[in-house]
Amino acid sequence: MATPEENAKRLMRDLVARKRKPNDVIQNAQLQRIAMASGIDGAAHLAAIEFAGKQNWIGDGPRPGTVVLTQAGWDAGNS
Repeated sequence: MATPEENAKRLMRDLVARKRKPNDVIQNAQLQRIAMASGIDGAAHLAAIEFAGKQNWIGDGPRPGTVVLTQAGWDAGNS
């Protein structure tokens, strides 16, 4: 079973692979769909999102129900 850190890194890589750039606004539902397509679901999805937020890889979006991919998240996805 993957750790939250491993899942968060996988999610960042998938966002970058989908051509997401720093400061892109992503709806929470879309982020969940991307995580599920990567094999990250349920509690693992939530833990990955929490980890990514603590690492400042994602931040609060401009509207409720959204997040923003940060430069740090984009960098993590490219590492």
